[in-house]
Amino acid sequence: MPIAMVSLVDADRTWFKSRIGIDFCEAPRDVSFCGHAIVSNATLVIPDTLNDARFADNPNVIGQPHVRFYAGAGLRLPNNQTVGTLCLYDMVPREFDDIALAILSSLRDLVVEQLVPMEAA
Repeated sequence: MPIAMVSLVDADRTWFKSRIGIDFCEAPRDVSFCGHAIVSNATLVIPDTLNDARFADNPNVIGQPHVRFYAGAGLRLPNNQTVGTLCLYDMVPREFDDIALAILSSLRDLVVEQLVPMEAA
């Protein structure tokens, strides 16, 4: 994937705390894919953003970086609060099989392990 990020989401914006493939550090939540991903326990996978009514007119789809694929796994803390995502973006549509989902989930769990000590502080 050309873009991978660890995001944290608040009421107004999504912060990209770790990122590869993009230069910007945050985005408004109202155009955020991650804002949709955190409201579900399941990983959000959008094989082709142009075929999804929620995102077809999104500025990140119709403009730079021209996102066509998204997968986001929610960062759920032990207190059941989902604070962000581990997410992947591509500029071409793609399928995401069960093996890819399992890998993303495992990597997400590693990110959450790094966040938990911060929560206890």
